[in-house]
Amino acid sequence: MVLADEPTGALDSKSARQLLETFEHLNQNLGATILMVTHDAFTASYADRIIFIKDGKVFNELVKGEDSRKQFFEKIIEVQTLLGGGKNTNVFSKDACIKTCIYFAVMYLAVMIFNTFTISRYKLINLLTAVRKNEKVKIKNPIISILIFLISAGLLGYAYYLVTGGVYEFGITMIMKFIMKMEKKRFYI
Repeated sequence: MVLADEPTGALDSKSARQLLETFEHLNQNLGATILMVTHDAFTASYADRIIFIKDGKVFNELVKGEDSRKQFFEKIIEVQTLLGGGKNTNVFSKDACIKTCIYFAVMYLAVMIFNTFTISRYKLINLLTAVRKNEKVKIKNPIISILIFLISAGLLGYAYYLVTGGVYEFGITMIMKFIMKMEKKRFYI
């Protein structure tokens, strides 16, 4: 049995691949069981079975089965996306809201600075007469604009639900059952 804690953490990509191929050889040809802890989806994609742990509880389990490593990698990424979720399926996230406000503030400042440089090129008289030229600014159809806004907000809420919804957690008994049933000649993470 090989116990490995973040074995590829300090390695370059070539060395990491060689180490993982060595683990794969030990597992397949010599029957060694490999128990590895990693946060890297690429490293995890070399495994036959993966157990995701969140907050001390089993969050999810993936078995490679007949999938290719690329397909298995994509499944790992899907589960890692869900790891940010949990039992709370609220659409609103305080942290996401704060980050969004900061990002919009940065974009606003960038546009403001850009407009300052752009407007400074024009003569003052042109800016004063531009108001008369652009007085008739109208929304062509406000009902359609509001409808598109509401549909967009609904789709955004649904996207948040898909990312955070339907996540389940297992207790310590699930971990104990797994350890008791651990089969030899498997590659575990």
